[in-house]
Formats: sequence, structure tokens, C-alpha cells
Amino acid sequence: MIQFEFDGHKIEFDQVLAGFAWPTDEPGFSVVIGEQYLRKATGDEVHYYNLGETENIKMDALIQDTIRLRRKFEVQGVWGRSRETASKVLPSMNYLLSWNKRSRSRGGAELFVGNADYTEPNGYIEFHCNLIRSMSMDDKKQLLLGTNSKLPTYLNDVPEDISQLTDINFPAVAALGYVLATLEAHRGSRHEDLMAEKLTEEYHGDG
Repeated sequence: MIQFEFDGHKIEFDQVLAGFAWPTDEPGFSVVIGEQYLRKATGDEVHYYNLGETENIKMDALIQDTIRLRRKFEVQGVWGRSRETASKVLPSMNYLLSWNKRSRSRGGAELFVGNADYTEPNGYIEFHCNLIRSMSMDDKKQLLLGTNSKLPTYLNDVPEDISQLTDINFPAVAALGYVLATLEAHRGSRHEDLMAEKLTEEYHGDG
């Protein structure tokens, strides 16, 4: 268990992960989510808290800010869309690999982004939008974004028809959806182990 503050209250979390979406014409986005697993006689409950977020149109700044969030909240894995060789992803991944290599040569930190669950070709995020909507329903109150988050504004901008939404035009929503989908898909898993396995597949030792 690990303890952090959320809206002025100290809360214990079972694990902390981050979601990441590349900058395109819109600012890239990172969000840190703490998972709280409550075991009750009436049934187990899982709640997700937004502990921190950052956005930036510049790749260097986004990478550095994401590393700072990772350190501050002891993040166990950063999840986004990294495996696909689509035109919008491959240049970003290549840039990150080069950035990591330069940082490593100076003894600095590196950022690795594992491929999130339920990523779609060309970055479609219909599944992730539906997941966020389900978790945000008043009767569940499963997802808590916090009073200072920019995410409610981005979520309010999501149109009713989400069939054509992508992480290219809604990176903030994608980053949130990617981390939530991975948490849900691997509930109870050790994400350090999962991250190591994914990175072995995706980076092939290059980054």
C-alpha cells in the first residue's frame, strides 16, 4: 500500500499507474491514477483517483514532466499506444527512443511507454470513452478526477458519437482511457512485472 493526498485527504492506494498520449496537433497528455481496492462484506469495490496530470505540445517537455510525475507518485508503469507502426506513432516512438539514449548517456532518467490494453488501429478510443463514461456514472462514483483537473473539460467536449474519436484529436481522453483499461484488464496483477514483459516485446532492448 502507498499513501498520497487527493483533494486534501490522505488515501491509501494498492498501486499507481500512468496513462500517456503523444502530442499531435493537440497537446500530449499524461495522467497518474491511483487504484484503491476496498474489500467489503457487501462486495469488493475499486476506485480510481487522479493524482496528477500534465500536458504539453512539446515532446521534450511532456517526457520530462511525465518522468517527474512518475518519480513523485512512484508510478509502477506508464501506458499508452506504443506498439503500432502507424504514421502518428512511429515517429513519436523513435523520438522517445533517441531521447532515452541521450538521457542515458548523461546518466539521466528514461521514459518507457508500454502498449495499453484495447488499443485500436489508428488510435480509435471508442472502447476507452465508454469505459470512462461507465466509471463516471453517479451511482458508481468509481472515477474521481479532482477539483483541479483539466480532464472534466476535455470529457465534456467529447461528442455523443464517439465511433470516430482517436488519440490524435483527444489525447487527454486517450491517456485516461489507456491507463484505466490496463488497470481493469489486469486487476490484481503486479504491474512492474507486466511492464517488464511488455517492454521486452516492444523495445527489443533498444531503449
